[in-house]
Amino acid sequence: METRRRDDSREATIRLRAGVTLRRRGEAEELEVICDLAVAYRVDEADLLDYGTEIYRDRDTRLPEKLIRPGGEGTPSVSEFLAMEVASLLRCSQTSAIETIASALNLKYRHPMLFEAVINGEVERWLAAKAAWLCRELDPMQAETVTAHWLPRQYGLVPSAALGELKKLIIRADAAAAREREAEARARRGVWLLRLLRPTEAFPFSTRTRRLDVDHNTTYQPGRLGQTRLDNLAQLCRRIHRGKTKGAWVLNQITPGHFRWTSPLGYVYEVTSDGAWLECTPDLGPQLSTVDKSIQDWCDTIADAATLARCS
Repeated sequence: METRRRDDSREATIRLRAGVTLRRRGEAEELEVICDLAVAYRVDEADLLDYGTEIYRDRDTRLPEKLIRPGGEGTPSVSEFLAMEVASLLRCSQTSAIETIASALNLKYRHPMLFEAVINGEVERWLAAKAAWLCRELDPMQAETVTAHWLPRQYGLVPSAALGELKKLIIRADAAAAREREAEARARRGVWLLRLLRPTEAFPFSTRTRRLDVDHNTTYQPGRLGQTRLDNLAQLCRRIHRGKTKGAWVLNQITPGHFRWTSPLGYVYEVTSDGAWLECTPDLGPQLSTVDKSIQDWCDTIADAATLARCS
């Protein structure tokens, strides 16, 4: 009985491996066909709408077929109507079809060795597509060189380790671009945290949350490091932005999310996550916030009660 179970298990594993091979072969065939279709597909001019017909008698030209380039640099242009054909055949959305076309073209024209490895069933198609996507910022020569070096190294590695190795090669291939991408990523993280700290505009009493620019409190100087940080960013609309940039209003950020504005007439406003208040006026000097005023009134009340108690 045990021998029979072992034989059945072995037969099942053989069928499983055969299934994987067939799947890879099918995915490779689909990949190759999409590339061939992308190059060959064009709509017959006779099928295009004629603007010179009775309906469009004031026009005498046909609606032209546009060529677009869904893939990266170095990939061919394709018909704008190709995605409609592919989406219908694959039973997917237009967006998914465009992504599939772009992925196939990127592999074939930017990573030819990796493309051949997929066709030969040596690399999973999804892994190759992910590798091509990670190389999207590289020029065609850099992209091909990076994946050519990566291909023999990734054998025997789990996907996460293989992609980690690829990322190292990408950084070595274009260190300057990698630093720039890292700076952009830090900036995006800073913007996200900024909006988390204060979702509304950082101007006194403003409740605006849409169409806001992320502004550097101090004038941005290209090439200077360390300018995009939480304590130097504020969300402002274009009008407020211009007012600050022109120097009409002066903005100082005390801590991340705590802003101090000075108006052209000398009024000083504090803005925090708790709200906004008039901090100082030109004629009366420093003012108390509503919270501080409540605390002060409460302290005065206690002091007056203590005085009355002593007198009685």
